Amino acid sequence: MYKHLNRTQVLASLMAVGMYLHPEPGVSGTGTAAPTKEELAAQKKAQAEALKLQKEQAKAAEAARKQAEKDAAKAAKEAEKQAKEQAKADAKAAKEAAKKANEQPEQNGVRRPKPETLCGQAWAVFDELSQKLGAPCAIADALKAAGERGLNEGNVKAEYSRWRKFFGVTGRVVSPSVAEEKAAKEAKAAEEKAAKEAEKQAAAAKKEQEKADKKAAAEKEKAAKLAAKEAEKARAAEEKQRKALEAAAAKQQSQGAAA
Repeated sequence: MYKHLNRTQVLASLMAVGMYLHPEPGVSGTGTAAPTKEELAAQKKAQAEALKLQKEQAKAAEAARKQAEKDAAKAAKEAEKQAKEQAKADAKAAKEAAKKANEQPEQNGVRRPKPETLCGQAWAVFDELSQKLGAPCAIADALKAAGERGLNEGNVKAEYSRWRKFFGVTGRVVSPSVAEEKAAKEAKAAEEKAAKEAEKQAAAAKKEQEKADKKAAAEKEKAAKLAAKEAEKARAAEEKQRKALEAAAAKQQSQGAAA
């Protein structure tokens, strides 16, 4: 209580509380001479100042105590606030870490959906069909398989586009059944075309044969006519020769008869 007072102030305080007794008028408790009026006045003043100082110090101490309590409460509140903020930040970081740990891969600007979602189920259909084919599946086959699993057609089409981009699939993907049907149609068309071409060639060959036969018949007829003409000519010559011989024989006979 007196640690902030000097010696004179401590003495005045002790006198104020009656620790110095005066058993006889004019004599102090120690046998020394009693203080004068000036000294008593000075002591009284010192006591008043000491009391005032004591009150001020007590007030300052109380203010300091209150300020310390206030600062401590503020520090505790700030520490609590920081602890809450840190806990919140830690929880957020843990959540982000968990989210990142469970995050699906991303490539070509597309993130793969989680398997348990409807989008993930559509991707599972695409993956299964493609694995069986050994090549990217076609949307027609995917829609058929997804429909059997009760998946929405519009969502399957949208996810098929994202799935293609994820794997970098470009160009048109044709269904094997469609390709087989197309190949069968093309083969049939080629067969029909070949048959028509063969028919055309047969008709042309027949026509050429008929033309050749007609030409041969005409040439044969011409040769026959020429042969008949030559035969007729030979017959006429032969007849002429016969007549000449007959005439010569008749003349000779006539001359013989005349002789």
